[in-house]
Amino acid sequence: MDLSTLTPVQATLIATSITATASAIAVVITHRLTLSRDRRHRLWDRRMDTYAEVLKAAGDLSSVRSHALSKQKLPGDGYDKFESSLQDLLSAKVAMFGSPAVTELNSKALVAFAAWFAAWGRWRSSHVLAQTIPEEVEDARRYWEKVEELSNAADEADKALAAAIKAEAKFKKTERTGLARLAFWRD
Repeated sequence: MDLSTLTPVQATLIATSITATASAIAVVITHRLTLSRDRRHRLWDRRMDTYAEVLKAAGDLSSVRSHALSKQKLPGDGYDKFESSLQDLLSAKVAMFGSPAVTELNSKALVAFAAWFAAWGRWRSSHVLAQTIPEEVEDARRYWEKVEELSNAADEADKALAAAIKAEAKFKKTERTGLARLAFWRD
């Protein structure tokens, strides 16, 4: 087709169809970018909610340890609310929404608490025996030192976890250079 033979009606129809196609493409692209941004925001919200639960659970476990160290007995209500099924659920949420670094640090904190709790059980058994068997007193003392050592290790694991969560929760505006600074839709 020769462009010189186009009638005004044909030119108008061609221009209208090109404009309609471009508008439809723009709407689809904008919609997909909006969905992507909303998905990122929902993921961020879920991640922060999960991290808040992780920090609360870590605080609860820290309270259990400090109470146990000061009173030499577990609190009646502190450890009961931290069941392993709840921890499994929280670990699953961390695996789904947490970053790999936080997931790993959460696992390390849980392993540290489990080690402390196992040492607590050994000390408690030895302590009960030491009440009636004098030879068991030295073993109970050694077990208590291990409980204190593992409590400090668990506290350090909790601090590392909290620091990683805090570092992730900070909003950082990245500096874009070149054509990337024109990508306003990424914000």
